[in-house]
Amino acid sequence: MAQNSPFQQKYRKIKPKSRGDREYCDGRTYLQNKTELRQRVFERSEGKCEDLISMATEINLLHVAKNAVYALMRCGRPITWESMELSHKRHGIHRDDSERGVLASCKSCHEKRHAAAKIPRRPGKIMPTSKAKAYWEATECFCNGVKKAGSSFCPECAAKLSPQTAFTLENADDPESYREALAQAEVEILMYGK
Repeated sequence: MAQNSPFQQKYRKIKPKSRGDREYCDGRTYLQNKTELRQRVFERSEGKCEDLISMATEINLLHVAKNAVYALMRCGRPITWESMELSHKRHGIHRDDSERGVLASCKSCHEKRHAAAKIPRRPGKIMPTSKAKAYWEATECFCNGVKKAGSSFCPECAAKLSPQTAFTLENADDPESYREALAQAEVEILMYGK
């Protein structure tokens, strides 16, 4: 039996309230409009990428042995106002929208910084609605197995579910209940499916 999509639009979406500028007690700042910050950081950078990259250099220590030394050096690629990307030094709850917390980066350095910051999702944690919808439409199960698009799990994971959890997951008719049932099912598969 095919499961109905819990992501069909049934209700009017409520627009979230906009978040204003905030300062935290540990000195971090959150800015809603970063245009002025971007201007100050671009002027500080003098048109060059500020991100640090590691460069392998060989030096001769006392003419005895050659050693490879990795030094952190400034990238220094030329950037313009249009090509500059405002890159945060830290991400997540530690993100700081102040001059000390951001860098003027070129596109490639900014992409490398974000690739290093990505952490895989912990199974059993409730996904945001957009990621839950993408997971629903994808063909890869959370265990890296192959599942059908429009289903929640691969056949091996689905066999490990209790009848009650499978029923709850199959009859979830809105994104919120689907996300909660999906997280509960993942925990059940990990705990009792071995």
